[in-house]
Amino acid sequence: MINTYNLGHQQWLNDLYRKRDQWAEAYLHGHFFAGVRTTQRCKSENAYVKCYLTSRNNLTEFFWNFEIVIVNSRQQEV
Repeated sequence: MINTYNLGHQQWLNDLYRKRDQWAEAYLHGHFFAGVRTTQRCKSENAYVKCYLTSRNNLTEFFWNFEIVIVNSRQQEV
């Protein structure tokens, strides 16, 4: 498409194409993900985050709890 429409000079498109390994699942065909599908991972993470965050949190509480979620998640990965 870049060549067809003579867009090779567009830095944004060139950068986007170089990052194509981060594109949507349709473009990741053939890569190994240990059987984890995108929706499975999102549902799992959402359920985990809901344990720490509620709609009653103010903005400060939200960020405080979100930081706890991130720290705990990183510890579990390690």
